[in-house]
Amino acid sequence: MIVEAPHDLDPEGMISGADSLLRSIEAETGRFPGQGVCVINTTGGAALSGLGPHMLRVLELSDSVFNATGGLFDPTAGALVDAWGFPNDPHFPLEAELDAAMAVTGWHLLEFRNDSIVLPEGMKLDFGAVAKGYAVDQVYEYLVSHGARSCLVEVGGEVRCGGERLWRVAIRHPRNSGYYGVYEMRSGALATSGDYECFLIHEGVRYSHLIDPFTGFSGTGAQSATVYAASCGRADAYATAAAVGGREAVEGFDMSGVLGILLLTEDENGEVSEWSTGVLPNSR
Repeated sequence: MIVEAPHDLDPEGMISGADSLLRSIEAETGRFPGQGVCVINTTGGAALSGLGPHMLRVLELSDSVFNATGGLFDPTAGALVDAWGFPNDPHFPLEAELDAAMAVTGWHLLEFRNDSIVLPEGMKLDFGAVAKGYAVDQVYEYLVSHGARSCLVEVGGEVRCGGERLWRVAIRHPRNSGYYGVYEMRSGALATSGDYECFLIHEGVRYSHLIDPFTGFSGTGAQSATVYAASCGRADAYATAAAVGGREAVEGFDMSGVLGILLLTEDENGEVSEWSTGVLPNSR
């Protein structure tokens, strides 16, 4: 993160506080052993009153984006991600594994009973496609509230920035090690999802960790999706849905809270082309 603060403030102390906040959110919303979502998955549910404020907000945001994207963003797809072995042991799953995972995938299968959330047996929640962006928002707002004049927060490629200066944010090329382009922006959030970070090649076909909850296989809509929005949490979740569904799906999205979306797609000759909708920051 980059923080510019008045001379009478201690930017190092602000950054230390931001790091602590980031670790706290990760512990609450992560699905790895010892983290909050892992506990929910293991026990099959939780009392809503026992969940922390960050987890409750991530649940609310997830419900909103699930509906806005026609279900392409679906945090109940954790069992599908596990069936494919992402991120540590990617492998092509057996048909029976996929069938079992598909049977417990679907946001509508979650039950909210009075003060509780109840998961069907075998369902695994995974908020990895929204929690990072949400955390970026919280850290950004923390820094601003503590006196930052300008700041940029980045976690895993999800960015939010603002203040008194012009920021330049690069978008990675989905098929080489360079940048596809650079955006100039004074404020807002950018989030990118693509099939190049976590994937396996099986019989010459690339399968990524961006799983289509309707098929159980990797989404093939785009090789990369970048979303420009006011909040990074919403940008993060929309980017996953857009990469999975591609142009046809994006054209049906409810774009409330989203300013623009850029899709990069690769044709059979390996050429990358772009399509966009809405408004994106100026590029250089």
